[in-house]
Amino acid sequence: MKVRENGLSSEYRMLSHTYGIYYSRQGQYSLKYPHGKRTQILQIIFPSKFLLYLLNQNNISSKPQQFLKDHEILNRIRPITPIMHLIIHQIQEPSLYGDTCYFFFTAKILDLINCILNTEHKEVEQPVNQFDLEHIKKAQAILKTSLEDPPSVNDLAGMIGVSPAKLKQIFPKICGMPPYCYLRKLRMEKAMHLLNNEKMNVTETAYDVGYSSLSHFSNVFTKCFGMKPSEARNLPRISKLSDG
Repeated sequence: MKVRENGLSSEYRMLSHTYGIYYSRQGQYSLKYPHGKRTQILQIIFPSKFLLYLLNQNNISSKPQQFLKDHEILNRIRPITPIMHLIIHQIQEPSLYGDTCYFFFTAKILDLINCILNTEHKEVEQPVNQFDLEHIKKAQAILKTSLEDPPSVNDLAGMIGVSPAKLKQIFPKICGMPPYCYLRKLRMEKAMHLLNNEKMNVTETAYDVGYSSLSHFSNVFTKCFGMKPSEARNLPRISKLSDG
């Protein structure tokens, strides 16, 4: 993405499953899509006055005007959390809500803003080099296929050919979170899919994504999505939260 302001341009490279908030007084920006790759981008565009109105009316921010000047929030690239994934996919199915779409979209925008303001702000740094990126892609693939019995950090590092210290250093730079948080994210996304789409019961779902303790699974799920696993089974079917 390229944002132009007062004759100056800034470029931001967004990795898969990341988000950013960009503010431009002139409203000038452009997007470049990767050639030959299928890409999905959700853009929510509205005037700054509308955002300030929402912040003020709903007491989301104590100082709404400061929001547009907060460099810890604006123009930073960060990973999309599981609950943000859920909100985004709800936004993608407006036909479910008939004539109340306007109120539904407004509520979802508020949900996203609330998630952003309550998420620890940590910029997703860019990969140091192509070799680091390839190593992390291998690590991601391994974790995605071993949710029930994942390797330790030391074992994972050995499997992709780097030291544990190197893995701990480069994984957050590329994925925006350490390996254990990434594993938990994958587990929760799959759990939501199994509960919501497959209508699997809670106990089977917990075991399927690697949790031996049902109470621990329920606590983690509720913290991620703001609802109990049993409640997720009763939601209308939504799209899968990630590409796997």
